[in-house]
Amino acid sequence: MNTSDEWIKERSGITERRWVEEESNASILAIEAAKNAMEDASLTAADLS
Repeated sequence: MNTSDEWIKERSGITERRWVEEESNASILAIEAAKNAMEDASLTAADLS
């Protein structure tokens, strides 16, 4: 599909894209996001159970 950044922005509202290393996947990203969220909230994993 031949598109430009502007074409994507106009139709989807997406204004930025993220790229990760090839060895990363959604699970790894989710774990890091959860760790960051718990740290920001001053929680531990034990607090969630």
